[in-house]
Amino acid sequence: FYWRWWLQSVQDYCTIVPKGMDILSAPVSRLFPTDDSEPQPPGKADMPLRDVVQEALQRHSSGISFRERNAGPSLDQNMKPEGFDVAVGIDWKTGFVYGGSEWNCGTWMDKVGESDQAGNRGVPATPRDGSAVELVGLCKSAVRWLSQMHAKGVYKEKGVMADTEGLEERLVTWSQWDEMIQESFERHFWIPDAEGDVTHIADANFVHQRTIYRDSVGATKRFADFQLRPNFPIAMTVAPELFVPEHAWKALTMTETILLGKLGMATLDPKDWAYRGVYDNSQDSGSYETARGFNYHQGPVRRARGQCGGLFYHSHERNGCG
Repeated sequence: FYWRWWLQSVQDYCTIVPKGMDILSAPVSRLFPTDDSEPQPPGKADMPLRDVVQEALQRHSSGISFRERNAGPSLDQNMKPEGFDVAVGIDWKTGFVYGGSEWNCGTWMDKVGESDQAGNRGVPATPRDGSAVELVGLCKSAVRWLSQMHAKGVYKEKGVMADTEGLEERLVTWSQWDEMIQESFERHFWIPDAEGDVTHIADANFVHQRTIYRDSVGATKRFADFQLRPNFPIAMTVAPELFVPEHAWKALTMTETILLGKLGMATLDPKDWAYRGVYDNSQDSGSYETARGFNYHQGPVRRARGQCGGLFYHSHERNGCG
């Protein structure tokens, strides 16, 4: 999750700061230059930031699968053994980044159960595995920017090597990856207002709100894909070109009506079966859904109002609504 925000931060720095592109040549000390190396002192294994960016994207393109170092209670006292196994990759049919499992949390909604009494210890409340909407948006933003920088001659790498057909690796350029996500996003994430709309992929067995954007694609627990959460506005902020303006307006209207409150954004639709809006981490009981704050991201307000408010305003203008 965090490397995608890191890439967005690098992009923003290069874009906003005068001579910001110079940072791509700055040395980065790799504390762990290989998967099994001991920590190295600063300056021992330096490489330019641009090479770190390229390696991160190439690693995800090739697929990452590993077990965390020192897995066990000394690393995380609540995690189940399966939670230390990490797998991440790119679905080259859509261009979407994916990863995680039902036993770990790959996004900011990272609450893991802590209650023995309720029996939720080690269970992620909101694993959001598969392709989380904000991570797809952040990835789209990154490859779009790199495509532009390569075209200008300031980023030399053309793209990443990818096993796209299960055969030989081939080069996927930044512009090809960008276009792949662009062509796939609305079809997979938008939930239309009419059942039977064959232009979008939405399983009616799990849909309980329409004219919204799905929270994820490919979750182990299918219902989680179709929950209304305040995560798609992140994708809308960094990659607005992904969204059909009319759909964006409808989804933001639904979000304002359902999730937006005086203090911020609720983390889950109050009509969702999993919604538990009162958070108390000190409370331990037999309640699986709430003991030791298990419902941290199952309704309590967490997101700030500003991001959604700004998006609502700009979408309002783009759609000629005032």
